[in-house]
Amino acid sequence: QKAESWLVLGRYAMGIRDLDRADVSLRRFIGLEPNDPVGYSLLSQVQMPKHRDPNAAVESAQKAVELEPTSAHYYLLATAFYHQSNLAKAKSCFQKAIELDPFNTEALDALEALENQP
Repeated sequence: QKAESWLVLGRYAMGIRDLDRADVSLRRFIGLEPNDPVGYSLLSQVQMPKHRDPNAAVESAQKAVELEPTSAHYYLLATAFYHQSNLAKAKSCFQKAIELDPFNTEALDALEALENQP
């Protein structure tokens, strides 16, 4: 129950854009539940903005994929690679997300936009 409280606090902090508090809360959740991909997925989103730590976002998203290789987690990893300016890896992960879920419209749209970039 204590771990769940940290997760709830992390989500709340994300919702009010308090990314520092979200980061701390999600790290505490991960410390208590290291095999739960949700913590890594959310932490990646907190880390992703360029003014934060896009490299750490990739690591967190990779951990989420490792724990639970879903279309949503591959989409997140692709987005993290995109924010890191690694477009080749972003494209590959968008493709994997679509392979796992052909109806993942976010991944389909993102891949199309990526392929149409000059």
